Amino acid sequence: MSFMLLLAFLLSCSRLTLLDHQNEQWIADGFEVTVDETIDPLSFGDPIRNLGPGKAEVACFVGFREDDPDPENEVWRVVLVLKDRVVLLEEGRPPLIHSLTSNSGGAVFSRSGSYVAVREAGLDWEPVLELVHVPSGASALIEEESIACVVAENGSVVITEIHRLAFYSPEGYLLAEISRPGVEYLYPCISEDGSLFVVYEQSELTRTISAYSLEGTELFAREVSGAFMAYPEITPDGSLVLLSMDTWSGFLSGSDGTVAWECRENPPMENFTCSPNGDLCAARTSGDRLIVTSISMDSGLLADFDVSPGLWRTP
Repeated sequence: MSFMLLLAFLLSCSRLTLLDHQNEQWIADGFEVTVDETIDPLSFGDPIRNLGPGKAEVACFVGFREDDPDPENEVWRVVLVLKDRVVLLEEGRPPLIHSLTSNSGGAVFSRSGSYVAVREAGLDWEPVLELVHVPSGASALIEEESIACVVAENGSVVITEIHRLAFYSPEGYLLAEISRPGVEYLYPCISEDGSLFVVYEQSELTRTISAYSLEGTELFAREVSGAFMAYPEITPDGSLVLLSMDTWSGFLSGSDGTVAWECRENPPMENFTCSPNGDLCAARTSGDRLIVTSISMDSGLLADFDVSPGLWRTP
């Protein structure tokens, strides 16, 4: 059985290039692709599940170690969750293998892969989450059945069931619990610094965007109208929250929910991401056109690129 994970890095991007693809494989002008490492996950243990001939389930995080002292020397990081273990692979270091208390049934990673919440059948076969600090192997058991959760970079965990939120410390202690039978909790996200948790709250009568501290204290609740288009995005320091509705997109203050910037253009923004300094790159589609918008929180709209048909495709 061969399960190969290819780590490819895009280097030397010197300018914005529209990518015209004629084949399934291509390399754009201004980019170089190099193979740094090839990894067989199953050389480190059994998969979570065998799914038939030539198929298996393995949970995997691929990224860079964010605490590296030299930001110019990026070090790749791969975290594998297998049947009974968590494996940390980092460039230039030997593998670290941490045993789980019981077999894995799925996993949720923090943004950098430093923490992972593993759904397990725990002691006495009672369903639990095992929260693992990947670099050290330290772990805590959380008595929750659901794998629906988000994990902060500091190890805090928020359980996000349809009608219930539960806030846990990195040590596995329950800090707060909110249960509202008439409310559905959708599109949860957490800030990179772990200071802010944001979720859409939807009932038969209202739609609300709400923000909480990781101790479960409500910071604000702002009623919104229209349909949700995407998960909210939070700037790395938790100071701003980006929303995308079918009629409105904008930034809210992370402290009190006031509007810091808004856009009512049609079509609405569908996908977006924030740079470390809080600037925004957003994309929206109109027919066979892709419109990419760059926004600076200091000066507003920077650029609006209209990418013509044939030069893009949805992954």
